[in-house]
Amino acid sequence: MITATLEEHIVMLAEEMSENGETSKDFYFPVYNGLIQKRINRYIKTIEPVPLQRRSPGRTLSDIFNPFFLQKDSFGRYVLYNHDAANRGNLIVVSTTDFIDSFGETVKAWHPYQMNGNTLIVLITEILNGEVPLQKNVSYKISDLVPEEDEELKYELCVISSNDDLNRIYDGIDNTSSSKSKADNYTSCLGGFGLMNVTTGESDLIKWAQSEMDGPISLIDNFAVPKKVHEMAKAIKPYLPVIKSLDKNTEKIISNSGKWKRVFCALCLDITAYKLTRVYDMFKVDSFMEKVNQSINEMEKEGDIEKYWHKKLFPADRRENGGSRIEWKGKKSFSEWIRHSQADLFQLELKPYDWLIWELFSLKGEVGSRIREMDIYVKGGGETAGDDRLQHSYKELNFLRLVFIYAMTEGEEKRLKVSELIHWADNTDLFNLPRDCYVTKGSDLINLGSVNNRGKVPTLRSVLKNFFYSNT
Repeated sequence: MITATLEEHIVMLAEEMSENGETSKDFYFPVYNGLIQKRINRYIKTIEPVPLQRRSPGRTLSDIFNPFFLQKDSFGRYVLYNHDAANRGNLIVVSTTDFIDSFGETVKAWHPYQMNGNTLIVLITEILNGEVPLQKNVSYKISDLVPEEDEELKYELCVISSNDDLNRIYDGIDNTSSSKSKADNYTSCLGGFGLMNVTTGESDLIKWAQSEMDGPISLIDNFAVPKKVHEMAKAIKPYLPVIKSLDKNTEKIISNSGKWKRVFCALCLDITAYKLTRVYDMFKVDSFMEKVNQSINEMEKEGDIEKYWHKKLFPADRRENGGSRIEWKGKKSFSEWIRHSQADLFQLELKPYDWLIWELFSLKGEVGSRIREMDIYVKGGGETAGDDRLQHSYKELNFLRLVFIYAMTEGEEKRLKVSELIHWADNTDLFNLPRDCYVTKGSDLINLGSVNNRGKVPTLRSVLKNFFYSNT
């Protein structure tokens, strides 16, 4: 019978191991009134997760409940909770000294941290708290989904003394667990930096910045974000002030970005970085983002992309046409223009925020539709693989970056063509546009996305990264 708390008991075991020169040993710990405690009317997990731990809520269903609990055996019966499976791979670490982890935080000496098995315990608490949606008319009961009252689980207890020890153990787990993706490990970084409670999933960050941010940061940084958590932390840390400052004006942009999400996420990070470092333009940034959100609301209200752009570009009252427009001598119909063989991106003369909306809500060229994406969108034809995909991503991102910078310096209401944007970028004193980025026709647009370093000559992605982040 354990009279001390489970945490105190684990520490005593770790102290004995340390005295005996042992670094790893298996023990059994009680589930209830041990690994799980009932407080008032809720069950909670007691052992604090290791700083490297990934976010557990959400993964409880996708990683454990659906693929394992609801797996059927050869007789067609649900496997449900399985004692033997629950005893495999659980791990708790205790350090003999205080040390600074990969996130700059102190890992306390003689304090237990759970490393492996965290998500299973979180799942059990969710089931006990009635937070897991269960199928109706099934043959199992709640008691079939949780451990028995007096059950104990086997844990490997590891005694460590440094951050290197901690990282070495975690890397071993990471490399043998195929489900641990970069997106998973990004949540580990948020937890390590104190921006997310990985056990409850609570975070003050805007929702879209709580997962899958390795891709956008890779685009901004011009280097792939490493998968290993302690290395990923180094890549993410410089962007934390920006991630923490994102506001709700970005939510609708990201929710409508589809397959181009990482590009628009990177753009929203850029815009936020600009606002943080150029306080004198704060109101310009807010006004630009409000115009973007207003346009998205109008698009959603209309419910039809073609009707929206017809009203925008071919207004019934010509006196309203002080806004964006198309240089087109044909029939004044957007649907006809966009399907015409001569339709061309360079015929558009849009306000900066309309350019963002144009690229965000693009029409798909289905078979027989005659919509030629390559000719009417900067991102057209960008859904390819490998280096081509990367170049198309940068082409789109760099174009929208230029549009935004133009809006901040020349005004959000001043319409412009693609050729005029490039001419302005070539003459501005804000940055030096690489010579091979000059665009005169559609096939030149890919030059905006160049990823090839040419000695001392920088690429546009490097020039614009420096513009947005040199003062962050």
